[in-house]
Amino acid sequence: MKHLLLSLAAMAASTSMVNAQNGLTILPNPEDGSLMSTAMSANGRYISGEYYGGAIAFVYDTETKTFSYTPETEMTSFFGVNDNGKAFGYFDDYAIVFDMNGNMEKLNEESFEEGTFAIAKHGTNDESFYVGNTYGSDYVTHACIWKDGVKTDLPEPTTEWCGFEVNGTSAERITPDGSLIVGRIIDNWAAYPMVLWTRNADGETYSVTYPCKRYFEGGFGSNPYIIFQATATSENGKYVAIQMCDWEENYYIGRYNTETDFLEYTDAATVVEGDEEVEPERASYNCNAVANDGTMYFYKQASGWGIQRTGYVWKPGEQKPMTLAEAFPECEQFAEFDLNGVHTPTGVSADGRYVSGFMADENFDFHVYVFDTQATGESSVQGVEAPKAEAKAVYGLDGVRKNAMERGVNIVNTVDGRSFKAVKK
Repeated sequence: MKHLLLSLAAMAASTSMVNAQNGLTILPNPEDGSLMSTAMSANGRYISGEYYGGAIAFVYDTETKTFSYTPETEMTSFFGVNDNGKAFGYFDDYAIVFDMNGNMEKLNEESFEEGTFAIAKHGTNDESFYVGNTYGSDYVTHACIWKDGVKTDLPEPTTEWCGFEVNGTSAERITPDGSLIVGRIIDNWAAYPMVLWTRNADGETYSVTYPCKRYFEGGFGSNPYIIFQATATSENGKYVAIQMCDWEENYYIGRYNTETDFLEYTDAATVVEGDEEVEPERASYNCNAVANDGTMYFYKQASGWGIQRTGYVWKPGEQKPMTLAEAFPECEQFAEFDLNGVHTPTGVSADGRYVSGFMADENFDFHVYVFDTQATGESSVQGVEAPKAEAKAVYGLDGVRKNAMERGVNIVNTVDGRSFKAVKK
């Protein structure tokens, strides 16, 4: 691992980001490992993530083109990063805030007891509020908030109120002014239904609400969904992404408006080939990123062996989501990311301009990317050569060879032996 840390340091010191003409930039990997992103700051400047294959987490600054890495440890992870480059997560048993200079603040250090640990999930840009979880020696999870360095447990809904056994709570996200906290209830089925905390008029305490009471079924009643889990929240707190599953194990992606209590949902399971609708294999959906206008970036996880993820975007007002390859055809690499099977969008800036995620190459090495949705032209890859796609042959989804790319999805075989999907509008 010493060699890894040396290679990370060398990479951080020597690499610079190149502006991509079509908006796509791929971050460099260390010599003996891969990187995966976990979140993007609301201003689009910082990306948090993890080293795949070792307990090391990182923050990347897209303006200064530098990395900041945690020391090696037994377990660590970042769940988010604010506009100042401070990431939130855990380092061994401690909830931490970690900055670009390598400084680490342990939020639960003074109250730490043997056999307990804590996690920081999110925080505000003014650094007044952090939210997360604490775990007792009995491993019961309790949502909490750190305000100006002082930890307070958040109130929890009762089993009687929810209609199923409540085994704790988890705080996932807080709005910039600290008025709303989005979280999850710990239930017996590991479905983790959504819960909200709103700040009371005294400006100090919070009240808990359970908006999915009419949706989620945690027992054997008649509510329609057995999973109703909050997976991401917009920076302004208006929109919450919901992973949904009904009794027949059909999955949906939902967008919940916290201001109007309105839920809309869809799926990406129906595809059209010509005039015929075809139902592919069963799939689930997980959204990690929501812009302030409600635009959601998520991945579809196909059922079956291995990791089979496809990147999607669902914009407000649109009935169905689109793959990123369909939504941004000028970025041909998105179709290749999908073909390799691990295309995972993980972050979006509050204004929706910048998107982050990770994917795997043909050798199944992970790479982190940043995409500017307002850019056009050719791509640029930071630290590695951008993939070239000189076509040798083009085929349709039915396997029939074509003279050239046609409207819709094409399978392209390149002269260097690679194959990928390309979408032409």
